[in-house]
Amino acid sequence: NWQRPPHIHYKVYRRGFEDLTTQLYFAGDPLNAKDGIYNNVPEKDRPSVTVDFKPAPQIGSDLAKSIADGFGQKKGLEKDTTVGRFDIVINAVA
Repeated sequence: NWQRPPHIHYKVYRRGFEDLTTQLYFAGDPLNAKDGIYNNVPEKDRPSVTVDFKPAPQIGSDLAKSIADGFGQKKGLEKDTTVGRFDIVINAVA
C-alpha cells in the first residue's frame, strides 16, 4: 500500500508564461521519505517544494492581525493555527 504524505496541489498559469503545476509538502512529515513523487525531486531542490509550518504568531500581534486580515478573518486566527511561506516563481516563455 502506498500512502501519500499530506500535500497541497498548485497550478499557476498566465498568458505568455509557462504553466506551473507543483505540490507543496509539509516539512518533517514521516511519509515524505516514502513518497515516490517527493523522492523523484532532486534532493537539492526539495526545499523549494517543502514548507516548515510553525505556530501562528500570538493573537494580537501585528503579524497575526496581518495574516488574519489577509484571509478575511475578522475575529483573528483560530487557536492552533499554523503558518508557512511558499513562494511561486514562473518564468516567461521565450
